Amino acid sequence: MEKGLVSAIVAAYSDLRLAQARQEQTVSEPRILFYAFLAGFLMFVAGLPSASLQATSIEDPNALAIVLAARFFGSLFVLPLLFYALAALAHIIARIWRGSATFQMARLALFWALLVTMPVVFLASIASVGLMGAPDLALRLVGVIVLLAFAKIWGTGLAQSEGFARSWPTIGIIALVPIATFVTIAGFQT
Repeated sequence: MEKGLVSAIVAAYSDLRLAQARQEQTVSEPRILFYAFLAGFLMFVAGLPSASLQATSIEDPNALAIVLAARFFGSLFVLPLLFYALAALAHIIARIWRGSATFQMARLALFWALLVTMPVVFLASIASVGLMGAPDLALRLVGVIVLLAFAKIWGTGLAQSEGFARSWPTIGIIALVPIATFVTIAGFQT
């Protein structure tokens, strides 16, 4: 019996590698594309609080509509293209370490990881509303936590797809980017 998408996402948190393996059993390009668009749409929805805050800083009566239209276009058309490029880059790098996945499996690993990370993204969005007015460092820390959660989920799925026995090296490489970004930003603020 096939589980629904939401229950598959919830179940993924108990065993990320098994969840990735299950996704690979029924992989198809239309499903991968659906995951990319769904992830982009959910990112748009999660960004609604920050969009309304951004609109208040624009001196235009239609500021909210402008911000929402731009973010909607970016989330549904630009982000999926960037995701495809990122998945290809990750797969090419994994091939250096003898990864055995196909480009399709690498895309699936990334897009599935984006969907599995969405509950964390929504919690972070709610937390950012509560942290409005807090120092920028607190908001950035919430962002880094989301990126680290994403790195763990994507790194584990990519390691499964590429046939790597251990997930931690892949997670570590993916996590270096948000950690380095956070340290750099924090260094500039002191």
